[in-house]
Parts: sequence; C-alpha cells; structure tokens
Amino acid sequence: MFKTLSRHRHKLFMLAALGFASAFCLAMLLARFWRMNNGHYGFMMWNLFLAWIPLLCSIIAFRYYERKFFSYLIFPPLAFLWLLFFPNSPYLVTDLIHLRSINSDIWWYDVIMFAAFAWTGFFMGFVSLQWIQDWIANLFGKVISWMFAFAALGLSAFGVYLGRFLRWNSWDIFFEPISLLSDVWQRIRHPLQYSPTMLFTVLLAGFLFCAYLMLTAYTQLRQEQAEVD
Repeated sequence: MFKTLSRHRHKLFMLAALGFASAFCLAMLLARFWRMNNGHYGFMMWNLFLAWIPLLCSIIAFRYYERKFFSYLIFPPLAFLWLLFFPNSPYLVTDLIHLRSINSDIWWYDVIMFAAFAWTGFFMGFVSLQWIQDWIANLFGKVISWMFAFAALGLSAFGVYLGRFLRWNSWDIFFEPISLLSDVWQRIRHPLQYSPTMLFTVLLAGFLFCAYLMLTAYTQLRQEQAEVD
C-alpha cells in the first residue's frame, strides 16, 4: 500500500491541490451568501461539481492503467462518459459572462471568485485530459493519444456552446437524444447559417489547444528538470 502511495504521490498531490482549490472557491461563495444575505450565484456549486466528474473518470482510468485486458473492456464506456462530461470543465470559464450584471459594492470580490472557479474548473479538465491521454497512449500509442486529445478539445468547445447558448446538459443525450442530436445536426449540416456557432467553437477550441499545449510543455519541462537533478 505504501509503495503504491509513493508511486502515485504526484497524482495524489495534484488531487489534494484541486480539492483545496475547490474548497477555496466554495468558501468564497458561501462567504458571499452570508455577506449579501442571499443565494445568488448558487449555480456555481453545481457547475463545479460537474467539472469534477471527468476528473473522477480519469482516476478510474488510472485504476486500470497497467491492466490492459481490463482497460480494453472499460475503455469505450469510460471514455464516452468522460467525453460527455468533459465540456463542463471549460464551461466554468464562460460563467464569467455573469460579471457584466454585477451591481454591488463588492464587484472586485465577484471578479476574484469567478476567476477562481474558472481556473479551478479549467485546470481540472486539463489534468483529467492528461491522465486519459496517458491511458490511451498506454493502450494505442502516443499518436492516437494526441489525436484523441485534439478531438476531445474540439468537441468540448462545441459542447460548451451547446450548454451556454442552447442550454443543453451532458445527461440530455440520454433523456432527450432526438432533440439534442437534431440541434447538433442542423449546425453541422448548415454551418454558414450558424456562423456564430462555428466562430465560437473555433475560437474556444483554439484557446483550449494553446492552453493545453502550454500545460503539457510545462509538465515535460518539469520532468526533464527532475531527471537532471
């Protein structure tokens, strides 16, 4: 047991850091509830919870990281579930839109709080993607893992659009699949008629690509420094 903990100490430290960041976000929100004597922005708690789901999926993936037989069995459903909820992580960035309606003497507090939620959700998504990508690389190779990563980021950007502007949720694929897929198909079939959709998706996908590449490059730099030391 101690050997396993030592082996995965970096991942445990990352989970602890994300847990601390989430607790900080919730503490700020609860303090705002108390200060303003209302539950405004309570939806942020739910959005943060949804951002944890893809991270939990990636943790399960690492549970079977070195067991290829079991990995092949659980890969399709787990990867689908992860991809379904992955947009909830970058979605927290779009909650910054609520800052335009701020009309209080603690506007600066709200700016810090929304930034904290956005950064925490953003980072949770990228960490989960890195772990899922490592899992896929272990099964199918690095080239396939990078193809999956870029595809996931692009689909995530489109998923954020569906959630922010059309108000679809991740679980609607199970409860309202026909209506959801109809909306998706209309935008794929007539991209020129839905140019704002395409523009939003391309810009957000580009932003996600750049941010993920920077995080990956930084991670590899740290690994190289550790090997040198």
